[in-house]
Formats: sequence, C-alpha cells, structure tokens
Amino acid sequence: PHADSAHLQQIAASISGFSLMTYDFSAGNVGPNGPITWQEQNVDELLTTAKDGAVPVMPGQVYLGINFYGYHYTKPESASKSSRPTNVQAVMGEAFRQILKKHRPKLVWQEKYAEHRIRYKEGGLKHTIYYPTPAALSIRIQVAERLGVGLSIWELGQGMD
Repeated sequence: PHADSAHLQQIAASISGFSLMTYDFSAGNVGPNGPITWQEQNVDELLTTAKDGAVPVMPGQVYLGINFYGYHYTKPESASKSSRPTNVQAVMGEAFRQILKKHRPKLVWQEKYAEHRIRYKEGGLKHTIYYPTPAALSIRIQVAERLGVGLSIWELGQGMD
C-alpha cells in the first residue's frame, strides 16, 4: 500500500526521521533515475500541513535519499523509440567511467531532470545511461538545503570519485 503524508504524520512524533528514497523513478522504462522536480514534489508532499490533529512532519525529520548509481538501458537498434528496453542494469561509478573512456559518448545534461544522459551504439544495441554526475548531486544538495531537509545516502563508494 502507498504511504502518503497523512500516514507518516501519524507516526512523526514517535520517530526521529524519515529516509525518503527519491530514485528509481523510471521503473524499467528508459528515463531518469531521480528527476529533480519529482524529488522536490515528494518532499513537499511529506511536509504538507497535518490534518486531523496529526503532528506535522518537520523538515528536520526528512532525509532526501539520493542515488550514487545510474541505470543502463539497452534495446535492439531496430526497436522503436517508444519500446521498452530489453535489458536494464544498475551502473556504478567505475563502470560508468569505463563506458565513457571506451565509447566517448556525448555527455548530455538533461535540464528538466537535472541528470546527465549518454547514448551510444554497440553490437546491434542502442545503449542509454542516466547517471548522477557530481553536477547532479550538487543540485540535489542545494535543493535539500533550500527545503531544510537532510540527505540520506544508501551506500558510499557507488558513485564518482
């Protein structure tokens, strides 16, 4: 079941904080891992005014979960643009660096999502990777500061050095 702000407000007085994991947005479709507007909307939803006398969730109780990994999507070169990928794999920092070194793809900033994307072709497959570069992470840190929330990191060592 989906937990919304009303559910979390019911337990806000009993816990020190919520780790709000704001990634894995595209769920198997080719797309960004954690679009910045979606991340902000999740925080805003959690911080909405309490109803029915519930204790409000305070910004200091929210930890914005950010990812240090991306997703690598592949599909046949003959596949349509709208077709789902045939393979989706998480990609960590070292693997991403190796792909950049080997294929030299253009690193494209996706302003709408505040994430970088690369595309290249190899072995009859189209490859697309969305990855949280240091620029993307910097923006998420700024958003957390602006919203007055903390940060939650699943695992250090997954990202770029």
